Amino acid sequence: MLDKVVEELKQFVKDKHLLVRKLAIRGYTAIGTLASSMPNGNIIAQKYAQIAFEAALNGLDDAYDRKDEIAAESICALDSIVIIVEKEFIERFLSNLLLKLRPCFEKENPCLRAVAFSLFGKLGSMIGDSEIFKQNIHENIVSILLHLNDEDDLVKLVCEFCWVMTEHENQVFIGNTFFDMKQDSEK
Repeated sequence: MLDKVVEELKQFVKDKHLLVRKLAIRGYTAIGTLASSMPNGNIIAQKYAQIAFEAALNGLDDAYDRKDEIAAESICALDSIVIIVEKEFIERFLSNLLLKLRPCFEKENPCLRAVAFSLFGKLGSMIGDSEIFKQNIHENIVSILLHLNDEDDLVKLVCEFCWVMTEHENQVFIGNTFFDMKQDSEK
């Protein structure tokens, strides 16, 4: 029966109505919930993770999502999926995911910003040693620091979480930057 539901969700993700697409993405978020609440949930999660992950990733490109509703649902789905899949699975999609995640840090929608920083923090705790992720720390450190003082309390809190989850990578980046600056000034 779950196979049929997942097949239907694949069709609904392409529906012409925004609400239907949004709810289909939300349905994929349930895969992460299933994995953590059922005895054989991990098997279910691994079976459908790639379909859900790709659908959520594609949801970030929805051209008709003017209020970022589908983007927020997509990031929520990704946020629930990354904690149940293997590190190697994430690494296959990492470059594309981080490229699509970065603009979400500056969106007007505070819920979207919060869940985007949450996902970035979880990725840092899981694959922070990846060269691609380290480069993204370099590209996003200013956003993380600025949003520690965001006007929305949830965004502030999640940015603190993100900072803690990526603390080692941040320290290495900052240390290397100051070391490079010191060497340049001594020349």
